[in-house]
Amino acid sequence: MGQRLRITPRLPILLWAALVALLIASTSGCVTRSAGSAGVIAFVANREGTNEIYVIQADGSRPTRLSTTEAANDRPAWSPDGTQIAFQSDRDGNWDIYVMQADGSAPTNLTATPDDERFPAWSPDGSTIAFVTGPPGSGDVYLMQADGTNVRRFTQTPTDDGFPVWSPDGQRIAFVSGGDVYLAQADGTEFTQRTRTPAAESFLAWSPDGQHIAFTSTEGSSIRLGLLNVASGDVIWLTDATGDALAPTWSPNGKQIAFTSTRDGDGDIFVINADGSELTQLTSDPAYEYSPAWQPAAGRAP
Repeated sequence: MGQRLRITPRLPILLWAALVALLIASTSGCVTRSAGSAGVIAFVANREGTNEIYVIQADGSRPTRLSTTEAANDRPAWSPDGTQIAFQSDRDGNWDIYVMQADGSAPTNLTATPDDERFPAWSPDGSTIAFVTGPPGSGDVYLMQADGTNVRRFTQTPTDDGFPVWSPDGQRIAFVSGGDVYLAQADGTEFTQRTRTPAAESFLAWSPDGQHIAFTSTEGSSIRLGLLNVASGDVIWLTDATGDALAPTWSPNGKQIAFTSTRDGDGDIFVINADGSELTQLTSDPAYEYSPAWQPAAGRAP
């Protein structure tokens, strides 16, 4: 690491407050039950006693179970071409990174170590997967080839590093360290801190146009969905503290964000426009449903 951190100034407090108020007002009272979105969303649900990976159409229809184990499965992440899903599972006794085909077939353990490996994230060219390993509270980000070879360390800090995500051009990796968002070049140089707040940031998702990073912000009982401007470091809020807002994922066209919320009493998948308007509920099963991942456009059937 050893790089000098560059802290960017935040918005003036009155302007920041005005933006928050505007966006909160735009989302209140606007929950609908279905959407006209396109594509497929993978997610995790405990509908039959274990956490399994499912897919639904982006309008909430046609739920289909992909994983069929008695173990826990979590954090699905689509390959850039939409033909595979990386995920974490403890089916072999501890958390490992697996890859399966988009229909749930041929699951393959990529890590198979005694350590816990979590939070897989594909590089845009599909050649590399970032992930997190290490005990809770002191994890680091690692990289490996998409076949599980050539594992190398990306971060090494005294704090907990996690939630890696690649920029759309593959040149940078964002991650969370000690509760704040950092950026680094994909070659492991030029580490820069992009947030410095009393809240704990998590669950990063880089927008398809590369301009914003959606993230979850937790401060006390308030769990909100924010948008970080990558260039300026400014943050605006898309949701208020009604329910929570976890694990955002962008639609391929960058116009919508899916996330998990308990605002209806249990965990369900919601979609919101990237400007904070038109909050839409996609799932309503009594089971807790979370960790959505929107399939890239390249993976859609013709």
